[in-house]
Amino acid sequence: MYPIIQKGVLHVLRPIQTDDATILYHLFCGEKGGSFLDLPLGSPNTFARWLNEVQAGELLGFCLSRVIMSKQDRVAGLVILSSIDQAARTAEMGTWLGLSYRGIGLNHQAKQEMLEIAFGSLGLDKILLWIADKNIPATKAIKKLPFVTIPEQELYSNEKKHRQFLFSQPFTVYEIHKDLYFLKTKRW
Repeated sequence: MYPIIQKGVLHVLRPIQTDDATILYHLFCGEKGGSFLDLPLGSPNTFARWLNEVQAGELLGFCLSRVIMSKQDRVAGLVILSSIDQAARTAEMGTWLGLSYRGIGLNHQAKQEMLEIAFGSLGLDKILLWIADKNIPATKAIKKLPFVTIPEQELYSNEKKHRQFLFSQPFTVYEIHKDLYFLKTKRW
């Protein structure tokens, strides 16, 4: 159903399964850097309800979520396309990894697999990524990707104000454009 990234490369994304909510909740709870997680981690039930809502959003076509798996076949994180707008051909993407799975290439590979779906199967043209300004590890990681650009922040001033209000911290928005992505990854 979804495009193959590269032959011989282990794919790290899979659909969410029944037990994933509990595993992801415990993976993300109590983490160093947890203040950057904009996920509802108040309780296991709250997180499970939210994840169910995300899956319901998939049925309605405005989001797509996948679990990130480690090479050891363990749940390592979550990647979500949200606010999918087929008319504007845009979406937002967020990636969350457990602390022990950071810095080993899973973030990059998960983003790449989800972008292949977004630009291929879904036919989108632009993906937005919102990162809290204080989240230095995420900012460094995103800047390593050669297909990410920083747009004029004033274009998103209302959304930036809204996010700062919701999460009590400022955010920077980054963009990934389909053409630049395929140019930089040589998959035209």
